[in-house]
Amino acid sequence: MEITFSKDGITKSYSNYDKLAELTELEKKADHIIMSGFKDANVDASQIIAKRHSESYLSYFNRFDIDFLRVKAGEKSTWISLDSYRMSDSLRDNEIFDDIKNKRIRHWKIAFEKTDDIKDAIDIIVKCYLSSLEYGNKSRKII
Repeated sequence: MEITFSKDGITKSYSNYDKLAELTELEKKADHIIMSGFKDANVDASQIIAKRHSESYLSYFNRFDIDFLRVKAGEKSTWISLDSYRMSDSLRDNEIFDDIKNKRIRHWKIAFEKTDDIKDAIDIIVKCYLSSLEYGNKSRKII
């Protein structure tokens, strides 16, 4: 079952393999920060779906079912991880990833002190999403 709702002009869908992905208050806050960032960047986020494939984080998928973003927003830790496999080379070279030691892993994690700090990474989140769409469009043309 997939649930779709709109708030403040932002439409979101949540699913958990036939179950509603219930968000904690901090996850709702993180989601609002992220979706507001897309809106502020004038990027259509209506086809982004958040799914809970893990108890500890949310995965955000584009229309090609690519999980370009994972978000952990909790009392003990807050982080995002971005899909490095589908990033453009210019994104991989961004200084925000300078502390990533093992760059052979698929998702690169960025830790934050608090949920509000996710707004500092909105630009890279939006760019990673757009890069994942570009990758999806290219792979569709090959098939």
